[in-house]
Amino acid sequence: MTQRRLVEEHFEATITTEPDDTYRVQPGSVVGSLRIGDRTVVVEPKLPIDRVLFMTAYTADPHRWQDKWSTISSTGSLTDGIAALFLTAYHRTVAGGPLRAYRTVERDEPTIKGRIRWERQARRPGPLPVAVRYQLHDDDIIENQILRATIQVLRRQRISDHVVRSGLTRAWQQLRDLTDTQITPGHIDRLTWTRHNAHYQPLLLLARTILAGAMPDLLAGAVPVVGFTLRLYDVFEKFVRSVLRDSLAATSTDFPDNPADHQLFLDEDRRIRLLPDLGYRADRAWRFVGDVKYKADTGNGLNPTYTSCSPTPLPRNSAPPPSSTPTGHRPQGVTTFQTGARCCTFGT
Repeated sequence: MTQRRLVEEHFEATITTEPDDTYRVQPGSVVGSLRIGDRTVVVEPKLPIDRVLFMTAYTADPHRWQDKWSTISSTGSLTDGIAALFLTAYHRTVAGGPLRAYRTVERDEPTIKGRIRWERQARRPGPLPVAVRYQLHDDDIIENQILRATIQVLRRQRISDHVVRSGLTRAWQQLRDLTDTQITPGHIDRLTWTRHNAHYQPLLLLARTILAGAMPDLLAGAVPVVGFTLRLYDVFEKFVRSVLRDSLAATSTDFPDNPADHQLFLDEDRRIRLLPDLGYRADRAWRFVGDVKYKADTGNGLNPTYTSCSPTPLPRNSAPPPSSTPTGHRPQGVTTFQTGARCCTFGT
């Protein structure tokens, strides 16, 4: 039952028991692999794997994703493909060596180095060791620690391509002596991009996808559990946002990752909250909001399709359908997804 619960939880799956005591598993929109002890559960997307990898590569680096096409066009495994994508980006980014920068170090040393931390040193009975603080210029910085954690995650997966496995081993040997930090996707979200580390951004965005899809080391009783999954609706939403942002030459401020956090409302009284997946603003005003949805395609099975509505100016006396607007709420002059909306479709 523990194994069943893990499959249901990590793949958003529905499992039913058949009369012949077999199980029918209906996964949701989550793909990937889950290894429970010596058993491996693999859920593959209905669309070709190279499309999923293409969307992931484009989102991380819209301008140089073509450099990775030879890597993703021939793979037959999602995990192998993601690992190969990361390795390609890693080798190109750190070809001249890992990024180095100054960092502040606080240590106890046998000699004075930098500044003495008097608040700590004054409480000691003897003169040695000396509590000091100094600047150190090396590669043991958060950007490289994130890469180390990502490589560690990938090396735990069951990768069949021996070239990819060997590449991960070489990359690990390059970074294994860095500080072993507990890394989460939040560490990447909090990074500040400057001219010094901007060349790391596409690689670290890809690392974020891997870290977000990797589950921590779990134990189902005494059985170890390792896995990596991707939520296809998240992959496609991020891909659409990257395409539109690039097409509009918009910044992340103009076309933010999280428009739902910007307090958008449908009505003038600011009571009907909008929670869109996409949002674009110009001249300090929101010009577009929209959603990204998955939709069945009778031609090719499950096909991710972007469906949205462009905002249409409405007369002041127009309103959305009564069922969608509580009594007493006045709609704004521009609305979305309602009267006069023009829908468009964008597929991969």
